[in-house]
Amino acid sequence: MGITPTSAGVPKAVVNNLYLDGNGNGQVTMSTQATNGIITTGTATVTYTVNADCTGSASFSGAPFNWVLASKGAGFLYISTKPGNVITG
Repeated sequence: MGITPTSAGVPKAVVNNLYLDGNGNGQVTMSTQATNGIITTGTATVTYTVNADCTGSASFSGAPFNWVLASKGAGFLYISTKPGNVITG
């Protein structure tokens, strides 16, 4: 059984300035998004978890993501877990 899409997807790119406090909270102090050629900017509140194996999850103003932290906190890889979204980076 597969998932049937309800609408066509559109290209989306996001660049964030992300601050995490080490205690499960954070802030996107500046976000620039391009969605199907339309540019928007904004901020977001962040809650997150990090597991012992460097996997975790985050919510950016309610938008859910799973992530994997890179070696020594050099960065992370993420993917949206909201049905219908295709956002990864």
